[in-house]
Amino acid sequence: MLPRLLAVLGLALVTFAALGLRLAAAPSGAGYRLAMAAAPAGGLYLADGHGHLLLLDQAGRVAGRFALPTASPLALAAGDTLVLGADDGVFVSPDSGRSWKRAAPTGRRFLAVAALGPHLAAAAWAGVMWVSNDAGSTWQRSQLPAEATEIESIAFGSQGGATAGSLTGILTSADSGLTWLRQPGPARVTSVGWQGAAAFAATWDGRLFEARAGDWRESGRLPAGVWAYEPGQQAAATVSGLYLGGRQSLAGREVVAFADSDGVLYAGLAGGMVEASGDGRAWHRVFQP
Repeated sequence: MLPRLLAVLGLALVTFAALGLRLAAAPSGAGYRLAMAAAPAGGLYLADGHGHLLLLDQAGRVAGRFALPTASPLALAAGDTLVLGADDGVFVSPDSGRSWKRAAPTGRRFLAVAALGPHLAAAAWAGVMWVSNDAGSTWQRSQLPAEATEIESIAFGSQGGATAGSLTGILTSADSGLTWLRQPGPARVTSVGWQGAAAFAATWDGRLFEARAGDWRESGRLPAGVWAYEPGQQAAATVSGLYLGGRQSLAGREVVAFADSDGVLYAGLAGGMVEASGDGRAWHRVFQP
């Protein structure tokens, strides 16, 4: 009995130590990146890690499989066109992944991309951002504050507003991402988003911030290790599971990405698996790498 108890305690200590190391580390490991985005009619676009873009339908079946233009996909967003951030550049597809072209942005390790209608943005790790307002036909380099590096997330809002989260803080733009200002607030911002006229941000240590009319204030707390936050669903992808409206799902699993597609919820797990749910309670595997 005693040896078994000691073994259980030892396993618990190892688990908590590993979790502590994950929270202490910067959320930048390539092994935790999963390029996926909501597709029309409850589907999901997913870079499978083997050189393909998959289009999964609402039931999780593969409705399309297309070749990717890069071996290192890191981030994906869907607007009037698909935009793909990769270790070796940015790529756009006007036809849902069937064909791709290399976009103008130069740089490496594009961890953050965004798309809303014709507006696209892509940020390289070293503090370079590019934007397009014509679905990727032309691009302009953004004006960033000197200290704005390590951008993790970008989101377009209403009336030309945009927000970016970086490990050095929160950035805002009033001209669709052409120029940016650093906002007072926390560092290690891993996720930004919009709901109506309000902008939201989440930090790696679990703090939530909200801004209306440019005034950023702390609005709540989540378990630490936040990869992504979606204000509409109050969904947080964290190192210890997915939280929906304060209720935990997929407990003990590291959820690194989240998408809501026409009422179907998708959770991307560390290691590349994807789970889907219609109600946030019962989940089923729709992709296994």
